[in-house]
Amino acid sequence: MVWKPPKKKLSLEKMMALAKSLSTPLWFRSKPLIRASIEDEDNPVVVVRILDPTFLEKRWLICTFDPMAQDSDVISQQVRLLNSRYSFVGFEFLLIVPLAPKTEEIPPNVVTWLEQNHWHTVAVGDPASHLAKTLGLSTAKVGVMVLDAGKPALGWGFGKESFFSFELKLQKWLRERDPGLPLHDPDESSFKF
Repeated sequence: MVWKPPKKKLSLEKMMALAKSLSTPLWFRSKPLIRASIEDEDNPVVVVRILDPTFLEKRWLICTFDPMAQDSDVISQQVRLLNSRYSFVGFEFLLIVPLAPKTEEIPPNVVTWLEQNHWHTVAVGDPASHLAKTLGLSTAKVGVMVLDAGKPALGWGFGKESFFSFELKLQKWLRERDPGLPLHDPDESSFKF
């Protein structure tokens, strides 16, 4: 065994500044809000850091899918439909894009795809899908979840139930909080997965 000098512990302020600087190239249309990473290779536990406290104050509709996948156009249409139907009730939308491990920025082809497809939402690159997995999102094809004030409220993963069923649960959840919401009647035929 070779002797290694002990690692210096960073102060919380320096650790947060470092996390923000490492995260900035992974964010699209936003400053870094949240980060999931393995901070100690000797103890490979994923650590989630909230980089902006306002993240915990909002209601999020979070989706993960690979825009470079073969059926991304169909998935994109469905996710955009969901976003257009529920952004007016106060949801912030976050797209988590799975990336290869140790990727340090959103690849140019993903940025081009986001711009060409007119995604006006916040997106974050997710190396090794650490963030999606930590949030409990399905990383198989597509996953969606509602995060309300930092707490998971609803989730959906491809193959678990129909997207239509998820939308019905979402509407029920919203109506329990505000019975008078003018929500769109979901149509099962509008969902293609």
